[in-house]
Amino acid sequence: IRLLDTNHCAVRIQERGLYKTVRSVLSLRPNSEKRVYYEFFFFKQETGGGVCVGLSTKELPLNCLCGARPNSIGFSTSGYLVRTVDGKDSWENFGPDLASGCTIGCLTSVKKLTKEDSGSKTMVKSMIEFFVDGVSRGSVEYDFVGDLEVYPTLSLFAKNAQVYSLFSGQDMLFAAALPQGEDIHTLDGQSIQRDAANTPKSLGLAAR
Repeated sequence: IRLLDTNHCAVRIQERGLYKTVRSVLSLRPNSEKRVYYEFFFFKQETGGGVCVGLSTKELPLNCLCGARPNSIGFSTSGYLVRTVDGKDSWENFGPDLASGCTIGCLTSVKKLTKEDSGSKTMVKSMIEFFVDGVSRGSVEYDFVGDLEVYPTLSLFAKNAQVYSLFSGQDMLFAAALPQGEDIHTLDGQSIQRDAANTPKSLGLAAR
């Protein structure tokens, strides 16, 4: 994967293999009272999808699909929720497939549990709500086993796909759709202003 446009745009450049994956530099802060929100804008993707976003630890190899290995969960543009259940990857129908020009938003929280809290294993319990163009597709709980950091993650299959990561509150397209009356933060801990949501044109994409 090559990062373009000041490292905001991810483009797959290697043809060998199936998926190529990249993680954010910052991890989600566990046990924070504030939920974290970020978006991915699909500027260009091939027909039939080939893009998946979600959460993973650094255990996920960067040549694997997010969600298809333990300690990762993903939402594919093919419309499926991908996660590992009882050691096997599970593909659950999560609504219609997505096309170029759409935005997936992820509203997340993570909490570390000790062995006393969870029984016999140290784990990180996550809750993630997926949005498509500001409309919720639903919330999912997922347990990451071990005392590990959890990162926003993007997987690409199609070679010509171009996906923008919108992690700054000033760049987000659908922040106005987030729940009101709750202080929601960006990955770096900045409060997101709901009335400051931008439009795709403000990203400079109209001229591309």
